Amino acid sequence: MKNNKFAGNVFIADRAEEYGAYRRSALKKAIIPDGIVKIGFYAFAGSGLESVIIPDSVRSVGTGAFEDCSALKSAILPDGLNTVASGLFAGCGALAGAVVPEGVSVIGGWAFSGCTALKSVVLPGSTKIIGQSAFENCAALREIELPDSVAEICASAFRGCSSLKRAAVPSGVAVLEESVFADCTGLESAALPEGLTGIKAEAFCGCVSLKHIVLHASVRTLEDRAFAGCCSLESITVPDGAELFGSDIFADCAALKEIIWRGVSYASAAEFGEAVSACRVNFIADDAAEDEAYVGSGLISAAVPEGVGRIGRYAFAGCRSLESVILPGSAASIGEGAFEDCESLTGITLPEGVKRIGGDAFRGCAGLNRITLPDSIEEIELNAFAGCVSLESITFRGRRYTDKAAFNKAAAECGVSVRELWI
Repeated sequence: MKNNKFAGNVFIADRAEEYGAYRRSALKKAIIPDGIVKIGFYAFAGSGLESVIIPDSVRSVGTGAFEDCSALKSAILPDGLNTVASGLFAGCGALAGAVVPEGVSVIGGWAFSGCTALKSVVLPGSTKIIGQSAFENCAALREIELPDSVAEICASAFRGCSSLKRAAVPSGVAVLEESVFADCTGLESAALPEGLTGIKAEAFCGCVSLKHIVLHASVRTLEDRAFAGCCSLESITVPDGAELFGSDIFADCAALKEIIWRGVSYASAAEFGEAVSACRVNFIADDAAEDEAYVGSGLISAAVPEGVGRIGRYAFAGCRSLESVILPGSAASIGEGAFEDCESLTGITLPEGVKRIGGDAFRGCAGLNRITLPDSIEEIELNAFAGCVSLESITFRGRRYTDKAAFNKAAAECGVSVRELWI
């Protein structure tokens, strides 16, 4: 082990590669010697560090290396990094600015979370991913320019950035994740790209200063409470093709006087919510062949139209309000997890033509008490009805089975491949 040394009042941190080497120490100023190639996980976490000099020889900086260094005012990251580690500067309440070097592609989760004095951040053109909660609760952050290279902004990335006035989402971002700008109370405008396909739950929830936003026709999914509490928002046009998952998308938007959707103008969020709720009943699920098409939506009843050849993987998974669904004879297979956790579904009849039921297809359908299988069925995969605690009967080839073993035997005798269904 090397000896610890001081140069004047500056500490020579020659053990910086070790895990937690100076964790919770009283160090104020430190120099990491040239030749050190990494900084260990939590190396300086919780210390009294005010400044640190990092040599260009460092190629990686571990998770939480400077976490909760509440007095740290500045840190220059070396060239050669490709990732800003998770939690690297989390809780560094005195950190006022940060420049991320060229070559970094990932800003890790919680990297700058809780840096309450952070006013500006410069991200390089190499940045591709901004991790979960990366800048959450950076209350002083007024502006941040997201380079065109950014393709993914994870959940809660800028949540609670209350001083942020404007945001421009790069064109490569396809989906805005949960709570990505939630509680950005100073946010007045957000520019969304053409090509954005989804806005997830609470993405802009609590953005009380948001006055204007344009949703392009590319938006296909708009989740519950996406704009809840945006009390300065006065008007918005919802794309006609968007699937609306929930009736509280604009809850508590008191100033909202015009919502245009499918050629109709609604005078309030409540009126719009009623219209959305009505659409959740007898919903025409024409995208049911797509994987995860309606996952987690608030549908109450749905009909899949004739011509749809399969039910996609997890197509209706997590639709906890779904009480009934009508499937077409054209659907030859029910995909893996297609109706998983549809706990309000009480019964279902699979039409003639269905040949395969995928694994976990009805897993966790706690309210399902009966199911009718068609003569065409050839294969039922693993755990298709696992967790269906209310299942009382399966009707198959004209006979009602209440005993699981009897059904398994009958199916096998008919040449149906049945794997374990009930775990």
